[in-house]
Amino acid sequence: MSDAATDFVAMMELHPHGPDTFLGSGPRYPWGGLYGGQIVAQGLRAAAATVDPEFRVHSLHSYFIRRGDHSEPVRYEVDRVRNGRSFVTRTVTARQAVGAILSMSVSFQVDEDAPDAQTAALPEVPGPEALPIQSWTTMFDRVTVPTDDLEGRARGWMRVQPGVGDDPILNACAHAYMYDDYPTDAVDSLQPDRPPEPFETDDHPYMARRLHQAI
Repeated sequence: MSDAATDFVAMMELHPHGPDTFLGSGPRYPWGGLYGGQIVAQGLRAAAATVDPEFRVHSLHSYFIRRGDHSEPVRYEVDRVRNGRSFVTRTVTARQAVGAILSMSVSFQVDEDAPDAQTAALPEVPGPEALPIQSWTTMFDRVTVPTDDLEGRARGWMRVQPGVGDDPILNACAHAYMYDDYPTDAVDSLQPDRPPEPFETDDHPYMARRLHQAI
């Protein structure tokens, strides 16, 4: 894969490489190297391959250790930490020749009857059809909602391309893949050295890197 124009579902097809070990690859992204969301999504896919189908992903915590190299595959090593009746826990270490590039803990849970409580509501924002698409990849559509009145916030609509169907694991992987994008915008908007809009990517006097992700 030489660029970011590739198919998400195909990218989630990992290859077995020994007990609870899988190989994945990805394109070179505009800034060079691999995209953190790709490594998280593939790591989640690897963890799910060691879990019975009735378990759905409940949460994950990731730590980015080194920058990924798009020119070589990523090896995902899964540790079966615990198999419970309601919850299953896995840890995933993503490795390349340089060493570990990601460490992730994933929790899975069976569907259980519980009260349906929703504490957050969707804010009043323009729909995606009313705003221009500003994607840096063909993997997903990205529409930014202006937040001029909300300092340190980022809002937007995202949709993976093409659709991933009804597979709950693939949908969770797509969520993890796209989630790595917008939170950085919120932090980036507060940088005192940020160039005024509009600007080219090369105009940035700094480089933003994410070290941790929790979903």
